Amino acid sequence: MKIRSKVQPGPQWLDIPSPWIDLPGRLRAACREGEEPSDVRKAVGSGDSGRPYLIENEAVRQLHFVRSKPHSVMRIADPSALVMAYTRKMMAFLLFVPRPSRILLLGLGGGSLAKYCHRHLTGTSLVVVEPDADVVALREAFSLPPDDERLQVVGQRWTEFLAKDVRQYDVVLVDDQDAVELSPPSGAAKFFRGLARCLLPHGCLVMHMKGDVERLEAHTETARSLLDAQIVPVPLSSSGSLLMYGLRQPVLQSAPESMDAAARRLQRALQMDFPDYLYRINENARAENLRADLHKK
Repeated sequence: MKIRSKVQPGPQWLDIPSPWIDLPGRLRAACREGEEPSDVRKAVGSGDSGRPYLIENEAVRQLHFVRSKPHSVMRIADPSALVMAYTRKMMAFLLFVPRPSRILLLGLGGGSLAKYCHRHLTGTSLVVVEPDADVVALREAFSLPPDDERLQVVGQRWTEFLAKDVRQYDVVLVDDQDAVELSPPSGAAKFFRGLARCLLPHGCLVMHMKGDVERLEAHTETARSLLDAQIVPVPLSSSGSLLMYGLRQPVLQSAPESMDAAARRLQRALQMDFPDYLYRINENARAENLRADLHKK
């Protein structure tokens, strides 16, 4: 198969028809320093090498590390839209911190949450920390705005950043799809201690976690012991995935009218099902309280 590369500012690109029937479109990947497009094609291999690459067509651009499922999806006609359902659910932090001054995002991916918050939360500054230089190199491909007074992208390991950063945040969003930063268990303890320090007293954590049941339970228990917050795990419909909310202001046993009204206002403003998000968080908070009561006995 003949490989051609697009000539564009910045790095060279591998740009070829997708070699896989199950992923139609074009395969694109940025060349590292000193690489040729042919080198990148060999490195991507079968599509399960763990190296980030793009599969795109006229409608969407997807970030992949493995062929089986996209890590991030961007609608080309609306780059800041939240296409993947779990990213919309992560915006439920607005129920508890409606006007955040500063948000920390751990994990860039295709920049979906960063772009959405940058567009819609105009009074909020955003710090995004991504340890994978290959992912950071794709920011322009995913229409992430350049760094400015409201947006900063930092290429660093999460635990290293948390250990050195002296700022505190109203909201912390964590997309832990690949589990590298929280392994081994000792790394998870260091990570959650860092989160506990950087989250303001009124703050909210939303963490997307995937993996086997043992891993999810272990990280949830570590968060309970170290985060100094009410921990509310909310399973997602997809198998082996959940959102863990860490709330410095505890969820009430039944949502007051003002909170329910706020959910409806957010639904109208942002076209997302905030009343359902609030219901699910409260239901799981009740289950967590029951679990805690049984544990005490």
